[in-house]
Amino acid sequence: MCYSNDLSLWQVTVQLNIDSWPKTVSVLWQIPQYFVISISEILFVVPGLHLAYTQAPSSMRSVTMAAWFATKGIGNLIVVIVAESTLITNQAVEFFVFAALMGLISLIFLIAARFYKYHPIDNRNTEEKETDGLNSEIKSPLPYSNKENVMESNS
Repeated sequence: MCYSNDLSLWQVTVQLNIDSWPKTVSVLWQIPQYFVISISEILFVVPGLHLAYTQAPSSMRSVTMAAWFATKGIGNLIVVIVAESTLITNQAVEFFVFAALMGLISLIFLIAARFYKYHPIDNRNTEEKETDGLNSEIKSPLPYSNKENVMESNS
């Protein structure tokens, strides 16, 4: 009998301690999440920008980059609208909405990638002239020849 009373007293003590614990989460739990987000951003943005830059015509590269960053901004705007709207009150439902949107966008991406025709980059015939931004061509230094050095040393 004494054993059973001690056990129930211990259970009550543990339950009281659990109920009185603070209901907070340490800020250090954000470190792995930021690490994963940073790595995924690097793995997604660098190849995406490279593809957008190399597959666009040279006259449209800045427009392609602008469209890339505009779609990123629109995606962030969608996140703000869904997160701050009062239509979804349950946070679990909100996460499932984000997951469904991500699945839909992934499906659209897979369809677009399936029918995409890659255009190889040909740099042999496109010699772009280097400029200094003032519409004047940068002149490369003259090639060095050993004859000039020999002539100067003989005189």
